[in-house]
Amino acid sequence: MRASRADRLGPFLGRSVVGHVVAVVAVLTAGHLAIHPPRPLPPSQFVKEGGGPPTAPPAAAVPKTAGPPSVAPPPPPKAATAPPPPPPPAAKVAPPPPLPPPPLPKPEPKPQVVHPAPKGPDHALVEKKVEEKSLADIRERLAARRAEAQREEEKSQRQEAARQRQQKAARQQAAEATRLERERQQLADTISRIKAEEQTRVAEARAGAEREQRVAAIRAAAASQAVVVAEGHRSTYQEGVGRAIKSNFTLPPNVPKESKLVTKMRVRVDLAGELLDVVLESPSGNQYFDDAVERAVKKSTPLQPPPDDLSLLDAFDGSAVTLYFEFRSDEL
Repeated sequence: MRASRADRLGPFLGRSVVGHVVAVVAVLTAGHLAIHPPRPLPPSQFVKEGGGPPTAPPAAAVPKTAGPPSVAPPPPPKAATAPPPPPPPAAKVAPPPPLPPPPLPKPEPKPQVVHPAPKGPDHALVEKKVEEKSLADIRERLAARRAEAQREEEKSQRQEAARQRQQKAARQQAAEATRLERERQQLADTISRIKAEEQTRVAEARAGAEREQRVAAIRAAAASQAVVVAEGHRSTYQEGVGRAIKSNFTLPPNVPKESKLVTKMRVRVDLAGELLDVVLESPSGNQYFDDAVERAVKKSTPLQPPPDDLSLLDAFDGSAVTLYFEFRSDEL
């Protein structure tokens, strides 16, 4: 891990060191020029050919500060030279040019203050800072990736939850539809069964009604025939009871036979022929005659038992037969 980081940071460290060296050289050059400005050359070194006053040094002769000055100590000052003797006069010869003045003594150079060169960058510190920055960048990228992964995970969870809710809703809808269809089918089956049962019941009721009608018709016919027979039996039975009562009747002496008295009696006789009740339905107007008739009825008991088919008649009340008699004084 360490070697790979050094390989990755090598170009960066190289550029950083070169930049620091250039900056240090520039600072040293500026400081030296500020302390030791360049000196101009003496005028004696610039003498015009053919004589004449010295001229200013040409612009090309001025040294250019192309780079940092040498750090070597300055040369020692030159000793003053004696002026040369004047030349012998020459006839009609142009005067020689005046000699240049003697050079001025150079001032003593000031002691140079050597500033210590700034220390180069601490590679370990630079590497540590770069490593820390790289680690911080890595942490930041990892945090960003984790946040993005967290967001993606939450998004995926939300989508999964939404999908599950949709599936659950779909299952519930399908189950509800199945339940409704099952209930509808059950209801339809129930309605069909009820209709079939109703039709069967109606058919059975109709058949029963028709059967009962036939039975009723048969019974009615038989009853009608039986009633006719029973009426004949009742008439016969009532005539016999009437003859028995008349045989026991005695006309009172104070009632003339030709008086044509008529009285009506209602008599109830049980199935054994015993007399249950005698009621005067319509008196004759003669108390003696009515009492004599009642005594004759009571004297005739027990009467002959009534026939069984009298139960088909209205005269039979379930326990006794009611008979009606009319007695005339002229027939007794």
